[in-house]
Amino acid sequence: MKRIKMLLVLLLLSSCTSLTIKSLDILSNDIVQDKDQFLKNILYSYNLIETIDKKYGYTLVPYKYKDTLFFNYKKKDSKNVLVYVHGGAFYIRTVNSFYYTMNEKILENCPKDYEIILLDYKGLKYPEQNKELENVLDYVQKRYDRIVLMGDSSGGNLILSQVLKRRDEHKKLPDGLVLLSPWTDLTNMVKSRKDNFTKDVLFGKTYPKLLLNNPYIEDVKDKTNPYISPVYGDYHNFPKTLIQCGSTELLLDDSRIVYENMKKNKVDAKLEIYDNMVHVFQLFGIFDRTDEALKNVSKFLGGIYK
Repeated sequence: MKRIKMLLVLLLLSSCTSLTIKSLDILSNDIVQDKDQFLKNILYSYNLIETIDKKYGYTLVPYKYKDTLFFNYKKKDSKNVLVYVHGGAFYIRTVNSFYYTMNEKILENCPKDYEIILLDYKGLKYPEQNKELENVLDYVQKRYDRIVLMGDSSGGNLILSQVLKRRDEHKKLPDGLVLLSPWTDLTNMVKSRKDNFTKDVLFGKTYPKLLLNNPYIEDVKDKTNPYISPVYGDYHNFPKTLIQCGSTELLLDDSRIVYENMKKNKVDAKLEIYDNMVHVFQLFGIFDRTDEALKNVSKFLGGIYK
């Protein structure tokens, strides 16, 4: 176990993309046979590298609204806000330091100022995390002029399902969405689950249990419900959207199908597929496409905020 954890730390500190991806493949598929334990080891490595602390020049303030915990992270006051909804297969519920670092890079490259709100949800069963996001949306809509929701993986699922619900209820929608490798098909029926089975170094070859039978939705009978699997949604009247993902992901079609539906419904949407990049590569500076992807997010935000 100690060897695995040390390898994870060295891996995350590596600067060679091809070496890093090969090391991930060996670690994920040769050394560790239990993908769910592998994911837990990655979480452990987060704590070995650094702890969450505000960067110089930033303020970090926790808030609670309707019993939902979130953090306001900012350099200066603004009427623009980015609500970040982190991923982690609905299993990870605490914001870790990688999300702060990534959001700092995006903000510092953005031509417009904005405040960051990071949701620290605690819900264990659907729709608890969805309701926590709804509470945060109710909070920010009373206080900010321009609102963008950004999330990765299961966080992207929460964003899409919640915005679909708000649209269906004729409620005010955010001004934009940024989705990093969103997990939109919880039925796992999209074609890329098979096409990228041997290519995805993190989740391929042996599916993790959290992908196949996720505890968050284990009591849900119809997983094709768009509020559960947004890949089955209809995206008319949706906000401007940027989607980024990697070409070898099991979740590739989770992005592609949502994007195609948005375009069919004349939504101002853009899909960026990065060759050979792993799931949510934007979180890690070790990959050679990370800076490019984050700068594109900054540019997208600059086009929405005042």
